[in-house]
Amino acid sequence: MLRIDVEIEGNVIKDIRIAGDFFIHPEEAILLIENSLKGIEKNRVAETINHLLKEKSIKIIGFEPRDLEEVIARI
Repeated sequence: MLRIDVEIEGNVIKDIRIAGDFFIHPEEAILLIENSLKGIEKNRVAETINHLLKEKSIKIIGFEPRDLEEVIARI
């Protein structure tokens, strides 16, 4: 289960909070992900997260970046 609270203006993410049943290592990386998504177009979510995962060696179990992008695209 993934819970996303997101504020979108036009096609741009203004604010986002991600919660749910998933694991992320290191735990504080969720804040990095949320901050990296602020100010980007909602169709660049997966690209942005994948870049951050590689750059910071972050591991996520429970969802894929594309899953998050698909949910946000429906908003």
